[in-house]
Amino acid sequence: METQLSGSWKRVQGDGTVEINLEKSPLSLVFDGKTYPATIDKVDKGKNSVHLKVTTDNGTSEEWILHQVWNDNGSTFKLAFRHNGTQETLVSAGKS
Repeated sequence: METQLSGSWKRVQGDGTVEINLEKSPLSLVFDGKTYPATIDKVDKGKNSVHLKVTTDNGTSEEWILHQVWNDNGSTFKLAFRHNGTQETLVSAGKS
């Protein structure tokens, strides 16, 4: 699942992309122009979710969740990205 989530994702709401690297150390997410170091806390294959511990700007650790939302025939998916008390939808911008 980490390989499927890694790459470049476009934000559906608003502009910008989110770069997700869950394949190679150091793991990270890049969005809003900032790099956030991450570690995988839990992979829930039953719910198609990866729970991450992310270090924020103020040095605290937060749980961010990436959840695969598959289309009806199971060929493609979007990401529900929960972070900082918000949720947004990401669509693939191609593999990085």
